[in-house]
Amino acid sequence: MRFTKVIQIVLILGIGAWSLNGCGKAKQPPSPDDAVVAKINNYELTVFDFKDAAQRTLPMRDYRKDPAKAKADFLEQLVTSKVLIQEAQKENLDKERSFMKEIEHYWEQALIKLLLNKKAAEVPARLTPDNKEKMLEKWVADLRKRAQVKINKDVLDTIDIGG
Repeated sequence: MRFTKVIQIVLILGIGAWSLNGCGKAKQPPSPDDAVVAKINNYELTVFDFKDAAQRTLPMRDYRKDPAKAKADFLEQLVTSKVLIQEAQKENLDKERSFMKEIEHYWEQALIKLLLNKKAAEVPARLTPDNKEKMLEKWVADLRKRAQVKINKDVLDTIDIGG
């Protein structure tokens, strides 16, 4: 299945789950995190979105020095990013194959990182870092051995990756 189809399916399922979420439930009162910090064209940046982005990227040393300036500067960066994203979407850059491949690559790397972190946390704490690493390498090697892999050498031989 092509990656674009996977994204479409995920989006459809996500939208379906989101729309069903409200069915038969009393409307919840909005939380403080739902308040809109800024509206950028048709996009509403909520307190939750702002805090989440800040926690991921805003250096705490900058925030501690001058919280008001740090928040204002960070908001400016978020607004500029959102305007650029909206322009890229207008130009349908988000539908280009190269963009989809970038997303696929990021998604794969993030998933691998989460898996390895999960497995590393399962390793007993009393082990040295070297022993932990060896256990993880053995686990990966065992997974690879159990996988059913068929390589088409004829096709592989035709590939030129020299540029």
